[in-house]
Order: sequence, then structure tokens, then C-alpha cells
Amino acid sequence: MAISLRWVLGTCLLLSALALVSCKPPPRPVQVNNQIWIKGFGPIQGTGCPGYTNVSAFYGVPYALPPIGKLRFAAPVMWDKQYPFPYRRADTPPPKCPQPLRAVTDNIREDCLYMNIFTPANATASSTAVRVLFHGGWFYKGSASDDFVNGCQSVAETNTTLVVVQYRLGALGFLAHPSTFSEGETTGNWGLLDQQLALKWIQKYIGFFGGNSSVQIMGQNAGAVSVMLHMVSPLSKDLFTSAVASNGAAIPLFTQNRAYDSTYTLSEALNCPINPEQQLACLRQVRWQDIVAKTPVVKDIYRQQKRIFYPCIDGKVIPQQPLDMLSNGQLNPAPLMMVTNKDEGRLYVLESFGKWWQLNETSIKTFLANVYTGVDPAQIIQHYWIKLYDSVLEQYADMWTDIYINCPTYKTLLALSAYQFPPFDECSYPSPFYMGYGAPCKLPLHHYYFAVRSPCPAASKFLGATSKRDLPYFFNLDSAQTGCSFDVNETALAYDTTYAMGTMANVGKPMFANNTPWVYWTPDGQTAMVADRSMGYLGYKTIDFASKCAVYDNLVRPPPASPKIPRLSPGFGPVIPGYPLGIAGSLPSPPPPPPVQSAKKSAAGLRGAGVGSVVVGMVVAVVMMLIGCW
Repeated sequence: MAISLRWVLGTCLLLSALALVSCKPPPRPVQVNNQIWIKGFGPIQGTGCPGYTNVSAFYGVPYALPPIGKLRFAAPVMWDKQYPFPYRRADTPPPKCPQPLRAVTDNIREDCLYMNIFTPANATASSTAVRVLFHGGWFYKGSASDDFVNGCQSVAETNTTLVVVQYRLGALGFLAHPSTFSEGETTGNWGLLDQQLALKWIQKYIGFFGGNSSVQIMGQNAGAVSVMLHMVSPLSKDLFTSAVASNGAAIPLFTQNRAYDSTYTLSEALNCPINPEQQLACLRQVRWQDIVAKTPVVKDIYRQQKRIFYPCIDGKVIPQQPLDMLSNGQLNPAPLMMVTNKDEGRLYVLESFGKWWQLNETSIKTFLANVYTGVDPAQIIQHYWIKLYDSVLEQYADMWTDIYINCPTYKTLLALSAYQFPPFDECSYPSPFYMGYGAPCKLPLHHYYFAVRSPCPAASKFLGATSKRDLPYFFNLDSAQTGCSFDVNETALAYDTTYAMGTMANVGKPMFANNTPWVYWTPDGQTAMVADRSMGYLGYKTIDFASKCAVYDNLVRPPPASPKIPRLSPGFGPVIPGYPLGIAGSLPSPPPPPPVQSAKKSAAGLRGAGVGSVVVGMVVAVVMMLIGCW
């Protein structure tokens, strides 16, 4: 049979097409010489990472318009402006958001809604998982350029993209005012709205940097609290796929009316009028420096709290108390790792109080007896002071860690462990919710307990595994970046921890380098991955927070609630239904004062007036946490 010319030509064309397909060049990197082009914005010029030729850094990438003028105390607006010609420079850290000045060289501006992005230099479009870090600082300080958040080595070893987000802080980030409801149906959670807008920007534009839709949110301290708030906020739905919360949990938030009281006090200190509309206009015109300077006036009123401007229940961003929402299954489900540092509270104790070395057990017992009427102080003290510590300060620091970190973490894990996916959800392999053959379709939970005293920076023996000491291991920071001096075991620990964070971002499960997944946390086992020298640096162990936290649940009872105060601060109108005064409903009665004595007598009895403030602070911290007011 003769073969037609048409058949021959068709066959040749087909073979040519197949050859072209098979010889298609590999995907091209999204950047050349640390420069990226972003659709709608133009080119942006980053910089290299010293010592890491395979990582690029882009500092100060804007994700929102400057929150100034009418955008102060308002929801942020996504950045929509072209970059300047020939490109936008992104080679220096952005200005910090307004906060107390820590050094004369601090670069602080209200125009501060930027992010730092670290990405593999050879990344192709949408090829790497994304990790998004919200910095700590109790919602009143911190920045994307803080110590221990350099992403160069971590990105090099995990092949992920790291984004560090700045958000509004203090009063500028969390001042609640009733007049803002008419503008955007919310109030007070401006800093959280910044974070949510950053996550939306990442969903839309991170592909230009090589990132994909697998987004892990992570945070330390206030950043960890933020992570938990995103897990319950309806506005954070579908913005992330896994979460890591280091030393922060689903803690009680202010109600609107409690937040309004703080606003009224600050506006009075700034000489703003009482009329709500005029007051808001005044607050938007005041210099940010004056707002930061006057914030301590508000802090003093509520027993020296650092976090007086703080996320609140606004009915939209955060509809209810976070722990209640978790318990009721109102959440954005995602695999979660919670991290606790063994000595988290020690740094805060040193920063917060004066002559701590003059504390003694007798003085602490006296104050506890004054506060807990009807309860033998020994029932509380024995869980801390019966142990042989080097100092009373360590006893107080351990109590602080339990109250603010360990017990909220345990309650958060316990609430999440009861979550059951609806029947229509898929938990089969390779879903991140797959927990083993025949396992129930539940939320994958992990607990990482960090007990290694980090050499970054060199610290006293007392500090131990305190705040932020886990971060050098999370980002595998070497001595060139931080002055650290890891030994061989610490280097291995940093590698294993960094690797686990990378696999959790990629597939929703923390794993070892041999692809063995970490064990899950359950209420029955309370098994944690523990970093501890005595265990060879990394191993499994039961961390029994349940028994530790039962001390407060079983021994201490909150005092009877005082009658609700039938008013709001002047100028704020009637009480909003569903938002009673105080965090737990009504404001608690203040604790009974200590025996009256002069400052000189106090100094003689406790060796310094600063000691009295330490003990008062300790007692108030315990009382306020136990009765649900913090």
C-alpha cells in the first residue's frame, strides 16, 4: 500500500512537536541578580544574603498604603502603586512601627506596613512553600528586623520562602473607638487586620517571589497569640495551611467596653474632646510620638499592664473569646505546633521589676494571705516554693510561666483536641490531616518543649531557656549572624528543628531528615518533642501540664463578681448589648491592700520599695489571670 504524502507530512509534524515538548527548557528562576518583576508594580531590587549565594532578601516590601490621616484607626488598604523608575530598592530594613524608643538610632515611622521576604535565588514561579512570621513584643514593640528573625540560613536549608510581617502596635494598632463602626463595622483590631491584609497580599503576589499556596503562619509571644487569633477569625479563612505558635495561646481578650475605657483615658491625656466624632478626629491628628508618650498613663491605671492596647472582641475580626470559639469548633482548621520554653517567664521578670533579689518567702506568703482570703497560702506556695531553688526570683518566674504560657497552651491544645472534622472532609493520605491508618479525622497537634539554655546571646545562668531562646534554632542562625557559638549537638538540634519547620510548611507535618514524622499531642499522653541536653538534645517526653494547671483550677476560686458598673466612660453612649464591662463580664473588685506602712518601713522590711512592687505585681498577675481578667 502506497503511503500518502499527507500521512508522511502529518507524522513528521507530530514527531517534531513531540521533540519540542520533550526538549522544553526547565522553568526559569523568577529573579535575576536579586531583582524581581511584579505584575502591576514593576521591578523590585533586593540584595543577597552574606554567606548564602543561593538566597535573596527583599527588605521593606510594602503591602499596604501608609496608615496615616483617615487610615489611622481604620482597616488597612492594600498597596496599589507602581514602583518608582527604574526599580524599587529593597536592600535596607524598613522603618519600625511607632513604639517606645529603644535607641537613638531607631528608625520609626507611622508609614510602617512592610514585610521582609527571603527566598531561594533559584526559585521558579510558585515553587516553594511559604512561612509567614509575626514578630513578638506584647503588641506594643518589635519589628520585622528584630534579632533572631534573619531568614537567610533557614531558607537555604528548607527551600522555603520566609516572609516577616510588620503590623501596627500599641494604641495605633489596637485602639478601639465606637465611631469607627460607622466606617468599617469593626474597631480596635487594626494590627490584626494588617496581618490579614498581609496574608491576602501574599496569596496574590508571593508567586512572583517563588512562593506557592502552602502558607504556614508562625509567631512568637504576641505573634503566637496572633496565630491563634487567625485560627478563630472568620476573616482569616483560607489564608494559611499550617500554624506554629511559640509561647502564646488562645488567651482572654478585652471586651469592647474595657477597650473603650483605655481609649477614653488616653484621649483625655491628649486633651481631645469628649464628643465621640470630634474625639476620633482629634486622635487622628495627634502626632504619633505624643500617642506613644502618653500610653503609659493608661498602663498605670490598670495595674502596670504592658498590653493595655491589645486585641479585643469586636464582633467581626474576633467574634467571641478565642478559647470559647475553639471549644465550640469555630475555627479555621490547620495542623498546629505549639512551642513552650521551659523558662519563658524569666526574661520578663527581669525586665519588669526592680530589686528582685531582695524578695523573700515570708513577704510573698504575707501578700498571698492578704489576697486569697479563706485559702491557705501553703496550698499555692507548695507547688513553687517547696522546691529548692537558687532564688525566690526563679520561683516567681516559674509561676509566671505557668500562668501566662503553660496553662493557656494546655487549655488551647485541650480545646483543639476535641475538634472533629465534618464527614465531608477528606483525611486520607496525603492530606495534612491524615494521622495514620484508621485514625479519626481530627486536628493534627504537636507540642515542642524547649529546655536548652541558648548561647544566643550569651546569658546568665538564671535566664535558662527563656523568651526567644528557641528562635536561633528555629531559623538555624549561625555565629556570623548572631554571635552564637553552637557546639556540635546544638548545631544538630538547630538543623533538626529548622528541617521540621520546613516540612510542616510543605506537607503539614514536622519530620526528621529521614522523613519520620513527629508524634502527635493527645490529652491522654501529653507527649511532647523535647529539646533538652539531658535527653541528648531531642527526644519524646510527657510534659504534664494538666497536673500543673489543676493547681489553679482546684485550689483557687475566683472571688464573687462585683455588680456590673452601669456606665461607660463619658462620651461613649449606652452599653452595647452582648458586650458587658470587663473581660469576664463585670470588673472584679481590687485585691485587698497590704498592711499600711510607710515607704521607709517597707524598705526596712523588704530591703527596698522596688521589692514591694515586685510582690504586688506577682500577686496581681496571679489574681487577674485566675479570675479571667487577662
